[in-house]
Amino acid sequence: MGDAASPALALRDLRRARHHRHRDDVDWVETLYRVYVTVLSAVAVIWLSVSKVTDASAKGGGLAHIRDHGAAVLGLVAAFLVALGLRSGSRGGPLSLEAADVRVVLLAPIRRRLALRAPALHQVRSAAFVGICVGAVVGNLAGHRLPGTFAGWVAADAGFGLLVALLSVGAALLACGLRLIRPAAGAIGAAVLAWSAVDVATDAATSPLTRVGRIGLGPLPGDVSGGPLALAIVVGVGLVVAILAGSAARLGHMSLEAADHRGRLAAQLRFALSLQDLRAVILLRRRLAAEEPRARPWVRLGEGRRRPVAPEPAGPSRPRRRGAPPATAGGAGPAASRGRGRLAVGRDGMFAAVGRRGLHSVLRWPTTRILRVGGLGLVAGFAAAGAWKGTTPLVVLAGVALFVAVLDALEPLAQEMDHPTRRDSFPPLPARLAIASLVVPALALAVTTALGAGVATAVLGIMPGPMLISILPATAAAVAGGTASLVLEPVSAAEVMSRYPVPEAAGPVLVARLGFAPGLAIVGWLPLLAGRTALHQHLSPGAAVFQSGIAVVGLSMLVVRALTAHFEKKRAVPAP
Repeated sequence: MGDAASPALALRDLRRARHHRHRDDVDWVETLYRVYVTVLSAVAVIWLSVSKVTDASAKGGGLAHIRDHGAAVLGLVAAFLVALGLRSGSRGGPLSLEAADVRVVLLAPIRRRLALRAPALHQVRSAAFVGICVGAVVGNLAGHRLPGTFAGWVAADAGFGLLVALLSVGAALLACGLRLIRPAAGAIGAAVLAWSAVDVATDAATSPLTRVGRIGLGPLPGDVSGGPLALAIVVGVGLVVAILAGSAARLGHMSLEAADHRGRLAAQLRFALSLQDLRAVILLRRRLAAEEPRARPWVRLGEGRRRPVAPEPAGPSRPRRRGAPPATAGGAGPAASRGRGRLAVGRDGMFAAVGRRGLHSVLRWPTTRILRVGGLGLVAGFAAAGAWKGTTPLVVLAGVALFVAVLDALEPLAQEMDHPTRRDSFPPLPARLAIASLVVPALALAVTTALGAGVATAVLGIMPGPMLISILPATAAAVAGGTASLVLEPVSAAEVMSRYPVPEAAGPVLVARLGFAPGLAIVGWLPLLAGRTALHQHLSPGAAVFQSGIAVVGLSMLVVRALTAHFEKKRAVPAP
């Protein structure tokens, strides 16, 4: 055995030994149950997305729009994922190494490129698998509504998903190997996005990512933008090979400090995911992305008015009931509050203080969070518009996009969950405090949803009335779903198994429990489908959306009421 081969063989043996040790510690019953639940959920989603798509095929102006702009839009999606990869690479990603790999293996007398080869290949394989699966699901949907063979659509979109996934992870590895600083990675990502956006606006095919987008429309007959399909395949494969080759050449030049920081946060993130602690996942993801609130708000608020506090009268004082308003100057008490009018009470009372704090929270959002929430609003708007035009399963994407956005918006309520002792020391009841904390996030989410719906309505040329009316139920349902994800305790598979010993009964219960919060957000877009059905039956779509939307808003309010009552029971300080 040569000396050059010894480090590689020793590293392989060490990793095999660690893998065997981890495998011995695995609870196979728990693992098999998770696989069972995952497979059950995946099969249910794929079956609903494929077998239940009975929408009419796209034709006429819609098909011409896809031919003219489809490749550029898919190229814009690819550019967005490449920009995300560059951003991840500038922060030490996409590899998440364990502490032993960073502090022992990468500091050992062995080439770092050799030590990082196995983790990098694993990352590439995982990204390729996810890309193929997502592309195949999209191909299933496209094959039911667009002309061309069904197998051709599945193969073309799976290939497009594979290339885009490899481009994203390759860009991340290349940025990490080049040690791009964050401003440089952000500037390159913005340039890539701007190039693809110009192609979308001008119906051109100057960006190579537009050529890659042409692969996703391979089976579509006729004159399709993006050039010949064979040329698109050559450009896409060549671009992927070039980026992966460059990332392989620079694989051993990553920053050890960034790798160690990312590895520790990734380990905590995996532990939080195993416990289904969504709040911890959000906080760790922000730390992983180096996302901190602004030191100065975007807009400074003026000083709020303060009511004068009367000195305590001499003599024994009676204890004040929890939640009752404090006495004011002159001993007027609640009568003086009623005499000053509802506006003054609302301006100076508890709701005004909590609302002001929530507004301060929104005004300190960093640029990345604003762009993320705004982008999710655009995704929700365009997905809802696509559902209105006939692709029903897009309501799932619209609901999930708003659900992810509301997790960022509900920071005031999340802070109350993070500091229960401070919350329970306030005079107002926790339920009233929770309701007051939802006002500003709901308004912020409504503005985001209105922005996405308005842009989608203007771009796609659909009826504005039903889209604008659906903003209210969509926002209310998303806020209810986000509140449920924060207030409800996570349920583990072991707990469900203890209640339902038969897996056939425990599996659907766990799936329903995990999908309750995002399911509420998806329900918020169902009034839009009711309006579409009314339009097909020659009825008023706006009235149908409004009537069904009122029902969804009422249901959301009942859910929020029940959740705030549950929130009040989770006390850290016993009630007097």
